This record gives sequence, C-alpha cells and structure tokens, in this order.
Amino acid sequence: MYTPEARETIEKRIMNGYISELGSTVPIFRRAFVRIQAKVIAGVVWAMQHLVAWAMKQIFIQLMDTDFLQYLADWYNLPRKAASTAILTATATGDSGTQIDAGRLVSFGSIVFSVRTLATLVDGSVTFEIECLTAGADGNLEAGTVLSFPSPVIGVTSIEVAGISVEGKDIEDKEVWRARIRARMRTAPQGGAYGDYIQWACEVPGIVAAYVKRTETGVYVYPLAAKTGPSRVPGTAKITEVQTYIQDPIRRPLCANVYALPALERTVAATITGLDPVDEVMKSNIVTAFEKYVYGAYPRQFSDETNPTNMISVGGVWAIIIAQGAIAAAVSLTISGIGAGSASYMLPIGEIAKPGVVAWG
Repeated sequence: MYTPEARETIEKRIMNGYISELGSTVPIFRRAFVRIQAKVIAGVVWAMQHLVAWAMKQIFIQLMDTDFLQYLADWYNLPRKAASTAILTATATGDSGTQIDAGRLVSFGSIVFSVRTLATLVDGSVTFEIECLTAGADGNLEAGTVLSFPSPVIGVTSIEVAGISVEGKDIEDKEVWRARIRARMRTAPQGGAYGDYIQWACEVPGIVAAYVKRTETGVYVYPLAAKTGPSRVPGTAKITEVQTYIQDPIRRPLCANVYALPALERTVAATITGLDPVDEVMKSNIVTAFEKYVYGAYPRQFSDETNPTNMISVGGVWAIIIAQGAIAAAVSLTISGIGAGSASYMLPIGEIAKPGVVAWG
C-alpha cells in the first residue's frame, strides 16, 4: 500500500534541488525566499500524497472509512445493526396499594429507565417492566442490582432488578459489519443455498451466526446470538423475529418452507482420574481450556471446511491435559442425552455444545 512521505523529507528534497541548481553564490535574500518557497511546495505535495493514499484506501473494503463502507452497505442493502434498548423486570417493595405510574423514571447511576406500564403493589411488592432510555448494552443490569427513583415514590421502600426481558445491544461493531459486507460481496445470492439463509439470519440484529439444514419438509435455520459463552441460543422472541425475516417473500425462494429453531445445547462433562500434578492451579487451567474447547465446537456446515470443530472427543481432553504439562490415568466424557462413556461425539446441524462439570477422580 502507498505510504506518503514525511513533510520534512519532501521539503529537504526540494531545498537540495534548489541549492544544487542555484549554487552557493545566490544572495542571502534569494536563498531565504527559496527556502520559504520550498516549504510551500512541500506542503502542497504532502497534502496531495495524503489525498492519494486516502483515495486508495477507499478502493478496498478491508481499509475503507465508515462513510464509504456505508455507501457499499446501501448498495448491498446491509445496513449497520443499530443499538437497541434493554428491557428489564424490576421488583418494588413497600406499602400495598401504592401505585407506580407508567413513564416514571428509575435510575442506576447515570443509566435511566422508564416504567412501561402502571404497577400497583399487592401484598407489599410488585414486579413490572422498565425500559432503558438509552440504547446499548449498558442497560443490561444483573438481577439484584439496587435501583432508585430520582423522584421518590411515597410508599415504596426499595426497588431492584429482577431480570432481563430483552437484552440491550450496542451498535454493531464496525469490523463485524465490514465482515458481513465482504461476505456478501464474496457470496452472491444463489436462490436459497445454505449461504443465503446464513446471510439473511445474520442480518437480524442480535444474530451473529447461523447453521442451516435442508430436509424433505423444509429448510431449518438455527441462529446464534453469540459464538461463545452461556447466552448463545436466542430467546423465543428473537427466534420468531428471525423466522419472520427469512420468511419475507423478498428473500424466501418461491415455495420454500423455512423455519427458524433454537439449537439444542448438549452439555459435555468430563471426568479426569489420576491427574498429576493435582494442584488447584493445574485444575483451574484444565477447566478453562476445557470450557474453551467445548465452546469452540460447532457443526460442520460445509464439507470443504478447513479445520472443522464438530467433533468432541476424549482425545481432545487428553490434548488439553498434555498441553498443560500434566498426565492422567483415565479420561471419560458424559454428554447430555447421549450418556457416559462416549469416546467421541459429532455435532450435527442443529446442535451446539456447552461445558459441564469437570470431575476429578
């Protein structure tokens, strides 16, 4: 990629050219003027080089700025996923009969929520929904977080978060957005190929990946809300949103039956016997590596995938133990719905794995 010169380098090169042409007999005043002229020309050349470098960046999707990325996204109808607000359930305690009006503000530090519907305390408490006034993940407060009313409500003694109804999402990361556009450029729509359904599912806010299988009864899409961690399977509302989106006649191939379903999570537990060394640090390192190994296992969508991770095996756990510099007498796996004693398990489309307990024998 083209790299502009430093301004001082350009100026020095121009000045040396003047000196070599004019010689040392040029009057002092003339030499001073020439030096000023060299600075001006160097500034112009420097600005032109940077303009050329910037323009070259806009040619390549890997380097282009947000404005040009937006132009390309508009071309392919792939808008950046907007931030969304969190909706929480909150529980207030106090005097029975006390009412909390819809629209009343509730806060946690600088994060402000609004009560969604009128709530009345019965038997000393009431649970109701509050919506964050600012979009983003900051509104996803943990259960038990103590809230407050900026304007106190007489009769209410406490209020805290009970749970999350709808997770708030930050605006889509620019590099994730860039990757979606690049994937669309690489893979043109093919009238209902697997890649089409994956692309469409990932266009829904909050969906980062999807797996697809086709049967005699239709096409089944399994969207994921995250690639790792315990919250990968979307809730019912999000699954419905994905199905509605991919069922839209604008996308869905004619006469195709398309269904969005939650992936089945298989819990994978391990028993390691005779670990040596058996100290707590070693155990912790093995558990961390085991969790990473299991969370990294996904079905094989395409037959030509390089380094597929659809196989969970005893051998994989042995590799973790050896990589940590330990040895063991025996290793066994227990997989939910499959049972204990399996040497390996291959994840089919529609299933993902989550780590269970690592037991020590």
